[in-house]
Amino acid sequence: MRLFTRLSIAAFSVITFQTVQAQWGMSNGCAYTSYTAGIGNSSPKNKLDVFTSAHVFTTRLWSYKPFSGLTLQNNSSRSLGMHFGSDGASGMGTNSLRFGLYDVSNPALGPDDGWLSNPLIFDMDAPNSSIVLDESGFVGFGTFLPQARLSLGANGAGKKILVYDNGAGSVQAGFGVDMAPGTTGRELSVFTSTSDNTNGCISFGKRLESNGTYTELMKILGNGSVGIGTSDPKTYKLAVNGSAIFTLVKVKAAATPWPDYVFHSTYSLRPLSELEQYIKKNHHLPEVPSATEVEKNGLDLGDNQAVLLKKIEELTLYAIEQDKRLEEQNKKQEAQNEKLALLEKKLNELLAENDKLKTSSK
Repeated sequence: MRLFTRLSIAAFSVITFQTVQAQWGMSNGCAYTSYTAGIGNSSPKNKLDVFTSAHVFTTRLWSYKPFSGLTLQNNSSRSLGMHFGSDGASGMGTNSLRFGLYDVSNPALGPDDGWLSNPLIFDMDAPNSSIVLDESGFVGFGTFLPQARLSLGANGAGKKILVYDNGAGSVQAGFGVDMAPGTTGRELSVFTSTSDNTNGCISFGKRLESNGTYTELMKILGNGSVGIGTSDPKTYKLAVNGSAIFTLVKVKAAATPWPDYVFHSTYSLRPLSELEQYIKKNHHLPEVPSATEVEKNGLDLGDNQAVLLKKIEELTLYAIEQDKRLEEQNKKQEAQNEKLALLEKKLNELLAENDKLKTSSK
């Protein structure tokens, strides 16, 4: 009551009325008028026009409550409320600016408890330039000079955007840029929430503007498996439904041993006759998957490369063995040719001696 009385006296002492016939009334310790009034302004344009050239702030709203504010009301019982301070209900600290819906007609709420909602809250203890809207319409979060329609700033480490935020450090979904000092590089991350029983996923696709139909093009499951052109990579880490082209593919050796053991002295090479019988019966080489198996289960590039190399090494051993046999046969042939040459020489000598005998007998 005393506060409003003092305000009324001060108002009467500084207010210049639009007309000399301005009438003031008193009700419950409050002064009121139906005319326009100016404080520091002799030509008010509104119901209350406040002007000062000596200070930056023209008006001060002060309260002994934990917060102070004002309401904007139309002809309804609810109004837009704005208040600064803290009611201790949201954990925003003592310097928060809030905008919300206020009910001025509910007597059960009381004059200070009419807040129905606080949909917009600013923590005024936030760092400088936490939110900036510049003259170009660019919005910056954490930057005073945004360089795009939406800029999240250059500083700061960890998550930048959370699409789903439940307050926990590990169960969230959104986008993040890791700028933490001490790391070896910067990381752009897209993450989704997971639970103990269900893995989340990240889906990339396209949606038709006409009817909203969504077509998934790529999916990353919570276990790290990736499907391109398929939403079910099954047990594979990467599943591609379609063609792919690579300039370089490196397959790391798996548990299957690399077939250098073929060249060990203890390796037993299958006889060619036995290999022939196997091919006639199965229509493919031993250890090489059949056409039916490849059609059903696909082809393991690593295992297949190892099998092909093994067959090449076995073929090399067959070729070496055949070369040895040919060399041995050539040596035998040369020995036989030498013997034939000696026999032919002796035969020629005998024929010549026989001719001499015939001539002498005549």
